[in-house]
Formats: sequence, structure tokens, C-alpha cells
Amino acid sequence: MNSELFYFDAHTTDFHPGNAYWLCFCAAHIYDEEPVIKKTILEKGMDRFNFISNDTTQCIVVSNDEVVIIAFRGTEKTQREDIATDLELEQVTDFGGQVHKGFAKAYGLIQDELKSVLSLHQTEEHTIWITGHSLGGALACLCGYDLEEDGIPVQGIYTFGQPRVGNPQFCTVFDNRLKIKHFRIVHKDDRIPTFPFDRIKVKKQYFEYVDMGQPLFIIQDMLLVKEYIRSKNPINQAVSAVNAFPSHNIDNYLKAMEKNLDRDPFTMAPFTIVEEPIYTMDDLTQDKQELIRKSGIKVEELKKNASKLEAILKDSINTARQNTNVQTKLGKFLNLNRSSKDE
Repeated sequence: MNSELFYFDAHTTDFHPGNAYWLCFCAAHIYDEEPVIKKTILEKGMDRFNFISNDTTQCIVVSNDEVVIIAFRGTEKTQREDIATDLELEQVTDFGGQVHKGFAKAYGLIQDELKSVLSLHQTEEHTIWITGHSLGGALACLCGYDLEEDGIPVQGIYTFGQPRVGNPQFCTVFDNRLKIKHFRIVHKDDRIPTFPFDRIKVKKQYFEYVDMGQPLFIIQDMLLVKEYIRSKNPINQAVSAVNAFPSHNIDNYLKAMEKNLDRDPFTMAPFTIVEEPIYTMDDLTQDKQELIRKSGIKVEELKKNASKLEAILKDSINTARQNTNVQTKLGKFLNLNRSSKDE
């Protein structure tokens, strides 16, 4: 399959590697400026284009004769408002359950305008596809549920590095309606999809977050698989920690989707479960060894207590959240911008 040629299966509800690539392409390029986005998307086979922007929320609606694609922009580390949205971790009652307050607020900013613009693109012949990276993936899920509630059928939702969106009640309601259409693509080292954590305390109240959709994992060599076995080897965990935030970069997701254009993880049974290779420090490049040392991860401690890794990550998030210079400190920590210096 050629990544230069726009090929899209407009009517499938199964996972399609070509659809995954082109939806990721839209999710990646929405980080550009509006004129650049428009030029890039129209050159790839779309006929109509609209850009919607309101404070923290940006999305595009594009279409040709068969499909309408809605793509949401993710968190930009230079935007204080985006980071503040991510950190509104308490939940509000909406969308059939309890959902992340910041995500619900961000979607609400463009909800009415989006539906109005969508009506200009959609006919009975069109199918609707929704995508987004990071924060954009969370908004894509809320949008999909919202449209279905309004009687507007959604053909597919593909998200990349998407954080958790809501509590078990919301995720059950969402999955009952959209799970077969929602493919949640996650790099194995990306920590953002595990955030917010299972149970968090905000303002003396506890909130639960769980996963949703059908997960697919990008593993070593950028292969896309349905399942994999995470190694408990402490060196592997240290490598994973070093890769955690660079792996969230949208360009890495796009490269992986391009590499998997001719592979369907749902039909390639021999590759369903892949165990990570076991590393020793001697197996790693000098650069990687140096990164592990600089990260402050003590391999000997990890050997004694493998859970140390998650504690390090949680402490880092808490420290970043409490710092008054949110834009600088949390932006560097999350490393969400596609122009990351960690690449």
C-alpha cells in the first residue's frame, strides 16, 4: 500500500491499516498552522476543508465524495491553556457517565460550531471518521459519543496516545456503543495513555479512570500488535522509562502507521503476542546507557524493586503539577509537542 496515494475504506468497521495511516496523517498535520494544514490535506485527496478554533480546542473537518474526517489537535506544550485542560482531573457528569472535566470543557467550546460545520460536509453517502492525538484523542472519543447520541452515525474512531477519558460507567456506556469502531493505538513506552491513573484524589475526592476501546500496541521495530508481554526485566523497564515521553510524539505514531500499511494485527495471528527482548546494559548503545544514568533511574534499585519505576513517574507528575511555573515545567515533562527536542 502506498502512503503517497490516498486510499481509504469508507465503509468498513474493522481495523484498516490504510485508514489508520491517513487518520494519523490528519492528526499529525493539525499541529501546523491553518494555511499549511489546508494545503497539505487538500493535496492528499480531500475536496473541502474547515478549521475550527476556540481557545484551547482546535479541529478540522475535511471531506471528499466518500468520507468526512474530523481531526482534533492535541496538547501543545507552549500553550498554558492546553496544559491546564489536561490537569483538570476531577470529573463532571456528562456523556452517559463521569468524564474528565478539562476534556469535557474543551469539547464544549466547539461542540455547536462543529455540528454546524459537519452538516455542510455530510450527505447520506458519507461516512464519518474521527481522530486525534493525545488530548485530541480524548476529544475524538467525546465527539464520537456526542454525535451518536444525536443520531449521527460514526463509522470509526482512531486515536493515538490517547489519555483516559472517564470513569467505569462512562467507558462501559461508550464501549457498548462504539468499542467495535474505536481503535486506541498506543506506543508501549508512552505513559500518557495511562494518565490519569486508576484512582486519583482531587480536592479530597477520589475519581476513577479506566481504559476504553480496542487497544493496539506499537512495540519494538514499530510493529503494531493486539497484545504483547511487557518484560519485567529492570533494564527493559529503564529503557521504557527513557523512551516514555519521546514515544508520545505524533511523528513516531505516523511512522509506525506507515510501516504497518501492509500489516493487519487482527489477521496476523503468529504476531498476536510478542514478548519484549531481554536487555542487559551491555546490549544498549552508549547513548542509551547515558540517558538511563542521567534519568536518575538506578538499575540496581530496580532489580530489588521493579515498582520503583512507576513511583518515579508518578512523583515526576505530582512535582510538575505542583510547580507554579506550569507552562515550563509540565511542558518539558509531558513533552507532547510534535517538535520535541527529545527526538
